[in-house]
Order: sequence, then C-alpha cells, then structure tokens
Amino acid sequence: MGLASSKTDTTEASRTVTLQAKAPPKSSIPLQLGPRLRGPAGLAGPLLAHTSSVTLPHSGGHRVDRRCLDIHLQIFSALGADNYDNRDGIRIQVKKIRGANILRD
Repeated sequence: MGLASSKTDTTEASRTVTLQAKAPPKSSIPLQLGPRLRGPAGLAGPLLAHTSSVTLPHSGGHRVDRRCLDIHLQIFSALGADNYDNRDGIRIQVKKIRGANILRD
C-alpha cells in the first residue's frame, strides 16, 4: 500500500538504488497512509505536477497541522490550482500550473 504502483523496476549498483516506475503515480494519498506521514502536503506538489490532481487525507485535527496545510493550499492557489474540501480529504486540481511570486512570512 502506498503511492507507487506495483509495477516498479529496482536496480542496485554500488551504493545507489534506482527506482523506475512503469506506471504513473496515483493521484491520492491513501487514507491509511496519511496519518503515518509527517507532512502529506509535502507530497502534493510533485503529485500535482505529474497528475494535475491530488487528494490529501484530512489531518488529525491538530491546529498546527491545519495552519501548515493552509499555507500549502494558499501556495497551490497562487500557482493556479483549485482546492475542494470533501469527506475523502482535500482535492487539489490544476489545468496548467502558472508561475507566481510567493512570499512566506
């Protein structure tokens, strides 16, 4: 269970491991995996770039987590994404990512 498809080639050479996915990544972070991750919002950017849509599980309700997620959602909005909150989590979709000047305080 995870983000990668079950179709992944693994190559080991010396002290380097190379993973090559044979299929595109899934566009949602599984509900069971979300609480185990320190910051599932950190995975949203790369997934959004690859799949144009990503669903993040709801955080555990901690105020600190919510504030951190709000910052990510503001950044995704500035880049042209739309955010939708539903019972499965927060869905972020973008037709085309656009550049933006973003200042975090």
